[in-house]
Amino acid sequence: MRKEQGQRLREINLKKKEEKRKKMSKELSQLEAHEDNKTLNEDKAKLAELGFKTMEEMLERVEFLREKLGVVAKEEKKEEEKWPLIGVDDGELDEEQRKMKRIQKMQKSSWVKRMEKRKKDEAEKLKIEKMKNEDPQSYLKNLYAKRRVIYKRIEEKKERKEQMNNRDGFKRKMKAFNKIC
Repeated sequence: MRKEQGQRLREINLKKKEEKRKKMSKELSQLEAHEDNKTLNEDKAKLAELGFKTMEEMLERVEFLREKLGVVAKEEKKEEEKWPLIGVDDGELDEEQRKMKRIQKMQKSSWVKRMEKRKKDEAEKLKIEKMKNEDPQSYLKNLYAKRRVIYKRIEEKKERKEQMNNRDGFKRKMKAFNKIC
């Protein structure tokens, strides 16, 4: 019975998410139709009808919707714009520009690593979410197994710490025993 209830709740949530996504997509397409219209900026009544005070507010909303829906912006910054000195030969640059080029190389490599890590984390989250939805019981078993491993490590650490404390006492006992014998 609980499985059925859980399944129904998941289905309801999926429907709600899909409805919200459709609504956002519809709003985005409507706003994109007006986005290129330059006279809209002068027509305050039309902006008010769309629910915005200024053209900038509308453009911000369009950007937000694109980000939420995963739509790539039309004018995405290119790597050359972010790091302009990387493609230039060192012979053409002065000392200050070479330093900036070195800095830009480091920035680019760290940016690439962050993007790779982000993709890896997103893939891991998707994998976990898929596992949760498809087979919640095995997901829970997996979590419990991970927790047991962690608890076991903690207990082993406590035991090692206790053994370290007992060694000193054992040495003193052996010295006393050796003195007696």
